[in-house]
This record gives sequence, structure tokens and C-alpha cells, in this order.
Amino acid sequence: MSDSTYTKMLKMMRVQGAKYNPDGIEIGTVITSNPLTIQLDGLPLNRDNLLSADYLLIGYSRTVTIPSTDATEINFTDGLKKDDQVALIKINKTKYLILCRIREA
Repeated sequence: MSDSTYTKMLKMMRVQGAKYNPDGIEIGTVITSNPLTIQLDGLPLNRDNLLSADYLLIGYSRTVTIPSTDATEINFTDGLKKDDQVALIKINKTKYLILCRIREA
């Protein structure tokens, strides 16, 4: 086989291999919290492009049982805020999943 044949075969293998490997985790920045908009490489992502765990959103509440109290619901007010950084992973051509809020260590 000639060098060009090997080169073509290697390119083909790389393309096919990349097809089944997911994109890596990317870092986005919250532009607005309500409605949630995240900037990713100059591209604004909004509710049409994002999926998120409920506990990351402002106003998340959860029903709980706490022994020796009458409290049955906790309301969280510390959802994603402007300038928060988030880890994102692309799940299809138009949707990203927010994995978590991230901070400098």
C-alpha cells in the first residue's frame, strides 16, 4: 500500500471513531438567571437548548420530613445566578445538559 492509501485509511478511521465518542465537557457562563441563559463560546443557550437538574434553578422547593418540627417544605433561593460558571455536555445537535455549577478550587 502506498502512503496516501494509509493516510486515507487513517482519516477514515478517525472520522468513524469520532462519530461514537461524545463531545467533552464544556464550561459556560450564566448571562441571566430568569429566564436562564448561558453563554457558551459566544453562543447564547436558553430554555430551548438546555436541560438542568431542578435543584440548580431558582425557586426549587422540596418536601421533607424533619423530626421534632412541623416543617414540611424547604425553599431554595440560591439557584444559578449571573456570572456563575457551569459544566455542560452536549447531548444532541441542539441540547446541552447542565451538569453542575462549578467554582475555582
